[in-house]
Amino acid sequence: MIVHCAFFNPHKGSRGIGSGNRASDEERGVVGAYNFGYSAETSHAGGKAGEVGGGLWRSGAFGYYGDRVEPLNFQQRLEARGKVKLITAGPDSDVCLGWFSTADKDKPPQQAGGFVGIHIGGPTRIGHYFIPEFSIANGPAGKVDTGPVLTPGRLFDWSLIYDPAANGGDGEIRVTLGKESRTLALKPGQKAQAANFDHFGLFTSTAGGQMVKLFLDDLEYTAAAPK
Repeated sequence: MIVHCAFFNPHKGSRGIGSGNRASDEERGVVGAYNFGYSAETSHAGGKAGEVGGGLWRSGAFGYYGDRVEPLNFQQRLEARGKVKLITAGPDSDVCLGWFSTADKDKPPQQAGGFVGIHIGGPTRIGHYFIPEFSIANGPAGKVDTGPVLTPGRLFDWSLIYDPAANGGDGEIRVTLGKESRTLALKPGQKAQAANFDHFGLFTSTAGGQMVKLFLDDLEYTAAAPK
């Protein structure tokens, strides 16, 4: 079931929920100070004003912005799509996009066992890959090494499909950016170990590093289990 409900409505404002995603006015501009969420007056990712994004640092603090969804897990097919534009990104910077769990307030979903989605980051010599990633109860579980590159200044269509029936029933994640795709296969038994996902959105890495500034629009994503 694909639910056509983005984080925001340009005419009615945001429906998203954030935690640790906005620094105070005095702190903004300081290294490590997050400033991301609903942006009512910008349109970097195309269309009318109103989009999601901003500046996300690789920092010691966990922050996120997303839409609360019905409890979902690896037993269900999950789909998302939209538009993305990377404005700027420093070396050693990354961010994650997808379904995640907020059950552990002290650890990001990669460490707390509740994430399936896209990792945006990579080695400085390459730039920022746009690749599938997931985590399970024991922490990080799967990620590919290479894939499509999110080029700064370009507007891309993207999609994400997690199919629990693919890969002989073990499940796989397929991420497409523009005309390029990359698939990540789960190992036997992994999909039974994941926590429930209660949000869809952006969240930060706790490793130290630089800032990613990007924006998303025209978002569609699974927000409820099939009836």
